[in-house]
Amino acid sequence: MFDDYSLIKLRSRLAAEGEEVIVHRFRSGNTRMVARPDFEHWLRSTTHDANNSADMRKPSAGLWESIKNYCTGFLTHYGFMKERGIDGDEPGPVVRMPSEALLRVFDIPPIWQEHYRLASCEDALFVEEPHSSNLFGRGLCFGNGVIVPLGLLPEGQRVKVLRRSWIESLEPVVIQVKS
Repeated sequence: MFDDYSLIKLRSRLAAEGEEVIVHRFRSGNTRMVARPDFEHWLRSTTHDANNSADMRKPSAGLWESIKNYCTGFLTHYGFMKERGIDGDEPGPVVRMPSEALLRVFDIPPIWQEHYRLASCEDALFVEEPHSSNLFGRGLCFGNGVIVPLGLLPEGQRVKVLRRSWIESLEPVVIQVKS
């Protein structure tokens, strides 16, 4: 539940097959994916803003900042607080990944390659446990059975959506039988 309200002010859309997405850690502390062009545009504008002002961006939020952002989003959504202008301080829209989407993960960090026995580029399924008791209900399941929670993926991790559902790739081949 914490997860759903903390990104409430951000627009979202469903992933498209063939698109490349980037892992981003939002100020709320949640990790989600955004389209690569949107992320790069946001990064350029953030870098430009930082170069033109003394106000440098803070690193990802700590626990108390995440709780504050969650509460603000919740109260704003239900009308208890007025919404401040949405000012492009986060990339968007968030790309919603369907459960069991088939993904290709690029540039896997060398430490993960060694620890989890992965190559630098691997295919994985996006898995989601909506009733999970921990904060890691979303993750990537690699071919060797290793599941890496989405929250542990590094900022900027590149991922390509191969199929929105791996089941779609198992369509039977129709063979006509002549009698």
